Amino acid sequence: MKTFPARWALLGLLAFCFMSPFHGAAAAAEEEERDIDPEAAAVLQRFADSMKELERFSVGYTVHIDVEAQGLRQEMTQVYELSVERPNRFAMIPEDGAMGSGAVLSDGERLYIHVPMLGQYMAQDAPESLDNLPLETTIAMGDPFQALLILASDDPYGILTDDVSEIAYLGETEIGGEPCMGVELENQDMRMILHFAADEQGLLRRITADLSAEQLGDMAAIFGEETRMDLWADLENWALDPEFDEAVFAFDPPEDHEAVESFFAGGMDEGGPTELLGEEAPSFGLSLMDGGAMELSDHLGEDVVVLDFWATWCPPCVEALPILREVTGEFADENVVFYAVNVQEEPDRINEFLEREGLE
Repeated sequence: MKTFPARWALLGLLAFCFMSPFHGAAAAAEEEERDIDPEAAAVLQRFADSMKELERFSVGYTVHIDVEAQGLRQEMTQVYELSVERPNRFAMIPEDGAMGSGAVLSDGERLYIHVPMLGQYMAQDAPESLDNLPLETTIAMGDPFQALLILASDDPYGILTDDVSEIAYLGETEIGGEPCMGVELENQDMRMILHFAADEQGLLRRITADLSAEQLGDMAAIFGEETRMDLWADLENWALDPEFDEAVFAFDPPEDHEAVESFFAGGMDEGGPTELLGEEAPSFGLSLMDGGAMELSDHLGEDVVVLDFWATWCPPCVEALPILREVTGEFADENVVFYAVNVQEEPDRINEFLEREGLE
């Protein structure tokens, strides 16, 4: 069964926050109910017109997450390179970062969706346009999928304003020393602030999410009232009408990765038991916080081993950790052994968190 690392929880939250104004669950607001500033609408329309006129473009796209809670701060970034050649050739490739996101490519004939953390990829016929990408693209890309829709869609203005109740013009702003124009989009879930270059083309330079009190409240209930989360994405190094090498849109899967028909089979399907149920677990080793080591095979035939993969910045993980610790402790006399596995963070950060929470 394929399982999802805890950092996917943050990717999922980021995707939800960035797509909320564009594809909300509620029906789009009626035109007469919207409050749309004409100057803001003009900025959005200029950007949309510029994007639709481009046959080819590339841009660097960097997602930032900055979380502070309980005296700890976690910063993560993920850098992508987006290349598009209309009508249906594109590549969104992760170049660097801590989030471990996937890649989506289309050579015009075949579409490839690759999720390295699952060791899987999908291949299917390429869509006729980028407005017809399959749902699995969201699984691979999270938030960057939304950027792909906005930038490469046949209707950027429609995507930006769908389900938005208020559009306000914020005036002149500045991103990286470049003069920009700020536009605020708001619906019932949250606010988005978009910064567009203050020039004839008006290209998008930054997307910032302003979480609602309700969304922050969910985190604050776990981490405390001082919880803060900043989410934004920068778009840099625009190249307009570049000449692409054919290799840009080519996909060469790793030899040990599996071709699948859907990512929803197995690990994401809760309808039945995994095919690995009853099979012998492969052995592996872990370094322990006290300096020792653990080999799973050492427990073979002796203990029931409970493994909990967690991180200090993952709200569900933090909430579950003491519960699992307590429950498994009640069965310690019956050879139940518990290991909380953190494979991303430095020992000092982990120790600081455990001491503060009174966990051993």
